[in-house]
Amino acid sequence: MKGLPHPALFSFLGRDARLRRMVAYWAATAGLYLLSLALMWLAVWRGDIARDAAGWLSLAMVSGLALFYVLVRASSRLRLTPAQLALAQGCYAIACIVGAYAIAGPMRGATLGILVLVMVFCAFSLTPRRSHQLGLFATCLLGAAIVAMRMMAAQPFPWLHEAVHFTLTASLMGSVSLLTGRFNLLRQRLKQQKDELGHALSRIQLLATRDELTQLANRRYMSELLESEDRRQDRDGQSVCLALLDIDLFKQINDTYGHAVGDEVLHNFAREAESALRATDVLARWGGEEFLLLLRSADLSLAVTVLERMQKHIASSTLCASVAGLRVTFSAGITALASGETVAAGVKRADRAMLHAKSSGRNALRIFDPSLQAELTARAALESDLRQALRLDQFILHYQPQVDQDGRVVGAEALVRWQHPARGLLAPLEFIPLAEETGLIVQLGEIILRQACRQLAQWQASPATAGLSLAVNVSARQFRHPDFLQLVFDALAQNGAASEGLELELTESVLVDDIEDTIGKMRRLKQEGVRFSLDDFGTGYSSLAYLKRLPLDQLKIDRSFVRDILDDGNDAIIARSIIALGRNLGLAVIAEGVEAPEQKAFLETMGCGRFQGYLFGRPAPADAFAALLQPKPASAPSAIG
Repeated sequence: MKGLPHPALFSFLGRDARLRRMVAYWAATAGLYLLSLALMWLAVWRGDIARDAAGWLSLAMVSGLALFYVLVRASSRLRLTPAQLALAQGCYAIACIVGAYAIAGPMRGATLGILVLVMVFCAFSLTPRRSHQLGLFATCLLGAAIVAMRMMAAQPFPWLHEAVHFTLTASLMGSVSLLTGRFNLLRQRLKQQKDELGHALSRIQLLATRDELTQLANRRYMSELLESEDRRQDRDGQSVCLALLDIDLFKQINDTYGHAVGDEVLHNFAREAESALRATDVLARWGGEEFLLLLRSADLSLAVTVLERMQKHIASSTLCASVAGLRVTFSAGITALASGETVAAGVKRADRAMLHAKSSGRNALRIFDPSLQAELTARAALESDLRQALRLDQFILHYQPQVDQDGRVVGAEALVRWQHPARGLLAPLEFIPLAEETGLIVQLGEIILRQACRQLAQWQASPATAGLSLAVNVSARQFRHPDFLQLVFDALAQNGAASEGLELELTESVLVDDIEDTIGKMRRLKQEGVRFSLDDFGTGYSSLAYLKRLPLDQLKIDRSFVRDILDDGNDAIIARSIIALGRNLGLAVIAEGVEAPEQKAFLETMGCGRFQGYLFGRPAPADAFAALLQPKPASAPSAIG
């Protein structure tokens, strides 16, 4: 701020230091111009400068002052391109040169004009400080030239005229130097903004085509590439194959080690898998742990060769340094992409082949077989029928009895059946897996729960069946639904059923996800009297640490342990352990799949208190179930159902 009015003089403007500094600059420049105008008109009055020329010079000075105010005081709102800045510089330089010509005549004006032009073009490379220093240097040179002319003049020298000229030039030079430096700052700022905008656009373009985690092509880009590849295939006649890759057991990796490890596995898998490909192949992240591979100029045998090489490379690579011994494999489905075929159709075939590969074991490859197309078509038809069945309420419940050691029916399990209009009565295994896969299990589960509560209310209204409990299976997806608690309460209340008679059977897969949320929901339902049974115990993700925290009432021994319990010692040991565990935890134990009296007797000796299976009755409609309520000898299995 040297040479300028001190900002403290402008304290009336408040505490805004930036505002006071800007006004100080403006005041200093305005003062210089006013002084120059006063001296110039003094020279006009004395006859040293022509009146017409003085008018033009005054206009140039006022214009320069206005331009300076715009640049300094309001520069934060400028939106000028470099070309517009250069034009403004040129206009101001011309005004200065015109003034110089008017004051000093052609020779001296030309000299001053050259100096001004040099400063104007220096604005493209000098900072405000350097530009101001150059202006002071040029002014000093001009002063020295005037003194030299005075000393070497052979005739009287117009000293007053030169003094006025020097004063005007000095004021103009200071303003020009400030302007040129300011122009340079603005030009650099515009360049920086342009570079930042270019970087942002490049980043946006990258995010639009690349997956951020793996740096592979993303789904959108791959879809567009496949469409263009189809046109190329029509033109060149080259064969193209697709492969859908899925990392084996990735969900277990995420659940066991956390999402940070899962992300690291995905990132390193993408890097290692891409390194095993040919230069013409393209790998993209299709979604989650799935990757889509485009193999150009490749038949099915070559595609298998490429993927087998990739499998060996992945299996031998360390994809997570923080987890010792973690080895990752993948399964893939392969298909040839026919000319003119939609991307969705090709991916669907590869997906079907991949699911077939995963069902046959990990680290497997499968080529899409045309016979799988029939399965795809049948599955699509079944899904369509299932959606219609949910709208038309084509589902009914059958009830299988649960008995105590005396053979007395103490409850039942509700098992859903689908009354298909063309295929007849369908068992759960024919449509429940599809409902789980498509998410329709939530809607189907609601229908089952409401029908079960309606039947439970009817039983509770009759003295002969008032003490029966009714078990209803609940899928993990349905249990995790945010409206599940309200659904249970509404189903009981709307049908007038007492909650003490309702038993919800949960599978062990419920424990895989948010255990705290699971426990919270169970406790809330327990407060209302709802009971819980852990279904298929011992076949899934059992954890004793979780088991002791869950508010359970009963453990259910899976039928796979009961089927060969008389012949397989391991099954007997497992069943005995489950019964002992339940007894120590204060839980009831029920065995399902009991089909022979010897199985029941053997389980009784172990301490099992409840049984379910064909020995006591097959699942039957509600009216036929009533016939099973009378105790029957265990040696005379019912033929109902």
